[in-house]
Amino acid sequence: MAKEPKKRREVRFSPGKIPKLTVAVVGIGRVGLPLALFLAEKGHTVYGLDIDQDKVNSIIRGQMPFMEDRAQELLTKYVKKTFLPTGIFSSHNFLLPP
Repeated sequence: MAKEPKKRREVRFSPGKIPKLTVAVVGIGRVGLPLALFLAEKGHTVYGLDIDQDKVNSIIRGQMPFMEDRAQELLTKYVKKTFLPTGIFSSHNFLLPP
């Protein structure tokens, strides 16, 4: 007897209601860091992963590695709260910037 394929669970979102996610942004440079801060501002928990530990430590201290509109303000507001820069993480959702 053939085994019935496992059914996929359908997820539906109500208009205007997006669930809060825990995500990892791999690479927190010119593209990944602003993306991570944007997602943190929207209420998601964001792990920012980078292999450059000096950059990670600098960001944890609240220092932007480059100039970007509003980025310093967002970094100061969300670092160590909903934006967690690290080299070690666990997440179910991944955003990979180019």
